[in-house]
Amino acid sequence: MLILLLLLLFPAAGWAQFPIGSGSPIMVTDIAAEQSLAAIDGSVTQMLTQETAIRLSLTVGLPNPAFTPGRMDLTSLFGTLNGDTFSNYFPGWVPKPDNATEQSKIIVRDTLDFYRRALATAQSLSATDPSNMSGIGQVVSGNPTLLAVEQAQVYATLALVQEMQLERQAIAVVAAENAIRYAEEMNTRAQEQASSVTSWSLPGGQ
Repeated sequence: MLILLLLLLFPAAGWAQFPIGSGSPIMVTDIAAEQSLAAIDGSVTQMLTQETAIRLSLTVGLPNPAFTPGRMDLTSLFGTLNGDTFSNYFPGWVPKPDNATEQSKIIVRDTLDFYRRALATAQSLSATDPSNMSGIGQVVSGNPTLLAVEQAQVYATLALVQEMQLERQAIAVVAAENAIRYAEEMNTRAQEQASSVTSWSLPGGQ
């Protein structure tokens, strides 16, 4: 009886409480096991926290779009004077026809219209500035999410590609303007010379 009393007053690390009466459950306590389980619970909590952070890093995108794609279409610009109609506007060494004045009016009108559209295109190109990557740089340097940083890097690449495209379009506009200007000069001289030669070749033209 004394031993049982001492065991109840000073329990060991592991002890068992015997059931009192029929059908009572047996309760077993192990302090070391409970401490181990508590440590495992803490580790699981930390793992869940890390997993949540990783999931957020992979799924949270950019707060604001850092790149707005754009495209300049030169179809309307080159619709007035293009490779298909160029020879009709500037035939070269051909005597001036009887309706030369009306044809000259058409050429001047279409040429001025082309220059007007070229100016509008140049203004649009100058207004578009894809090289400004300050927003992209802020995202890369200050955003901890993995997807946002990778997306910003893709946006930066797209901005460089778009800038190259706009530069090529600007070069195309300048090349077309130069071609039209030189064609006008050459065509005017050629037609004047052709008309002069034709008039001198006619009977009684001397």
